[in-house]
Amino acid sequence: MRVCLDPGHGHKPTGATGAHGNGITEDNWALNFALRLGHYLRAMGARTVFTREGDSFVSLQSRAAIACKNGCDLFLSIHLNAGPSSARGAEAFIAAPDKQSGAAAKKILHVIGGQGMKLRGVKLDNQSQHSSLYVLRNTYRHMRAVLVEVGFLTNSADVRMLTDKYWIEQAAQAIAAAILA
Repeated sequence: MRVCLDPGHGHKPTGATGAHGNGITEDNWALNFALRLGHYLRAMGARTVFTREGDSFVSLQSRAAIACKNGCDLFLSIHLNAGPSSARGAEAFIAAPDKQSGAAAKKILHVIGGQGMKLRGVKLDNQSQHSSLYVLRNTYRHMRAVLVEVGFLTNSADVRMLTDKYWIEQAAQAIAAAILA
């Protein structure tokens, strides 16, 4: 199996991008988590492709093109949320027309929930704050495609988990196993 890991956002010359809260920026956390997940996927026999492996910015068009050009079986975009301090938990998105990625999204969320994170469910991309999510809309016809928001940087309970090295290792290992199951 070939998995494309897409650490959300990335660093632009003007600064960090994505969500931030409690001293954490989404672009750095997503990259570190994707690298750990990639380690476990390779250890379990999968091949991995990354849309970025460093603190750089990659366009949405390039992210989708990387996954498609490499003939991946799964595109997994990794993100973190921000919102009111009461908002918490992980959620996953799939493209609204997609009929094949829902099961993968549910498996990924299930194992994140097994690590103690509250779950907010699998949603269609047109239910996100955007009318559609470009990376999903431009990959799902070629492979299963999931965007996961692992937790909220603005919620102290989520941040305790997201900054715990043991939690990160356990979650990355469990997600890798679920993807390959």
